[in-house]
Amino acid sequence: MPIYEETYNIRSYEADTQNNVHLVSLANYLQDTADRHASALDVSVAQLLGRGLSWVLHRMHLQMSRLPNYLENITVKTYPSGIERVFLYRDFYLYDQTGELIGQATSTWLVIDVAKRQVISVPADVLAKFEQFRALPRLTPAKQKLPVLEAVQSKSQQVIVRKNEFDHNNHVNNSAYFQWLLEPFSDAFIDSHTLGSVDIIFKNECQRGDVVLSFYQSLGNNIFLHRIENQSGTELSQATTVWFGKEE
Repeated sequence: MPIYEETYNIRSYEADTQNNVHLVSLANYLQDTADRHASALDVSVAQLLGRGLSWVLHRMHLQMSRLPNYLENITVKTYPSGIERVFLYRDFYLYDQTGELIGQATSTWLVIDVAKRQVISVPADVLAKFEQFRALPRLTPAKQKLPVLEAVQSKSQQVIVRKNEFDHNNHVNNSAYFQWLLEPFSDAFIDSHTLGSVDIIFKNECQRGDVVLSFYQSLGNNIFLHRIENQSGTELSQATTVWFGKEE
């Protein structure tokens, strides 16, 4: 079966103060692998844009048993893993340079009409490209609703959207949201904890000129609920993260 894979060497600018890969870098690896595979299947963003359509990421649930370090190689394998109504699923598996599985992710994608900014059914010719993957094993995609964040109990951080966070789709790249989730945490927390998982839902587009607020609320046991909204209070995304203490 044509499972697609890419290998990435973790550069110095992709690692944090503890030499672990940045979450935003992991998100970029997954997105890049998905983009390259879509291009190989002739259903890339660029190819869909020629038809007035585009892919958008609706949800991603990433789970890591450990974070790879600076100078390590990480291999990402991916393939489409099913469709349900307008939702198309794609699975990812992350391996270290010894071949050990260190992470996996499920993702949910939508096709939109770019001019109308509306979700449409996945075109039949696009679906036909994914038939060859039907027999492959599937991870269980994240579908459950996330709890509502009680803002009065949470901490927040204002984030100014930067120009380099906009991509060729003319909206903020998905990876920026992964970084925004981390902004309210203290340096001491980040330095003493390692991310175990993140489940993020993308709800509305961030526009040029937006200033966003990143909220988080502790649910106990190093589990956090997140909400990202713009200056008007429109919810852009929500998420949960799970962390491990460095000594665990």
